[in-house]
Amino acid sequence: MIYNFTENQKNKIIEKWGNDFYSKILRDIEIYSGKWGLSDFEFVEYYSINFIFFCKSGLYGDCVLKIGGSIQDYEFVAEYNMLREYNGRKFVKAYEGDIDIANKKKVMLIERCIPGKRLAEEKSFEKRLAVFSELYNGLHIEPKNTGIYDSYEKWVCDAAEECINSQKDLKEMGVQMQKAKNIFLEIYKDYNKQMLLHIDIFGDNIVSDNGNYRLIDPKGVIGDPVFETGQFIFNECCENSIEPEKAEIIFDYLEKSLNIPEKILRYCFYIETIRFICYYTAKYGAEQFDIDRANFAEAVMNKEK
Repeated sequence: MIYNFTENQKNKIIEKWGNDFYSKILRDIEIYSGKWGLSDFEFVEYYSINFIFFCKSGLYGDCVLKIGGSIQDYEFVAEYNMLREYNGRKFVKAYEGDIDIANKKKVMLIERCIPGKRLAEEKSFEKRLAVFSELYNGLHIEPKNTGIYDSYEKWVCDAAEECINSQKDLKEMGVQMQKAKNIFLEIYKDYNKQMLLHIDIFGDNIVSDNGNYRLIDPKGVIGDPVFETGQFIFNECCENSIEPEKAEIIFDYLEKSLNIPEKILRYCFYIETIRFICYYTAKYGAEQFDIDRANFAEAVMNKEK
């Protein structure tokens, strides 16, 4: 099958990834259309890291074809492996995969959720908290092969190391990241289960499916489930605007719905906020946006109930 991008889509792809990658996308569509019986393609215009197409499969019905970009090899492989391990349990299913990093193959065919509305579009704050809690409880399983995944501990320690070694001015963030690392290592003494973590659960990665909600785009790391809470809290109370009152409601709600002590939730929020910020500032440099949120996370962590 030959897929015809619009001229505007073609230009955006070439501008971001180049002509060679544009040609590769066209070849991949043709190859996997034949291999997995795909038709009725619809390009999802999200020009980020991966290429996403809605499609139909003669083998599986409504699907999503995901073609990996030129970066984040680990994340693509870990996502596929994790989806295969869960096999649809609160996640979308991964039906097929053709992954060979050495030969630049990163393709997977996954289940499509319908209607597929993202939880981020849900206006009710309480509903978003309830959906997250329902997904979190009973979510985590032990990996069959720990050797194919990174650990969350490694991610935290690597972030601290990257801040120290970065050529950009990350002195202030580096101090915060070292503090986050030390706090992580302290609570890790008690919260040290080795379970599969999504680690990027927030509104855009939770989609509706026939009245229920399913998870997409897991990062696939190993750690204790409590560390799964940090990114959701960050996204809800300070990604777009800093909302202290909202943070307090979240901690009170999740302490009860997840049976996790509030102080631990505050620690996890701080650790993941700083790690998440450092991941980007190590690449692009610190901005006031990042410093404000880091300081907010520290203040929230230190606040007594």
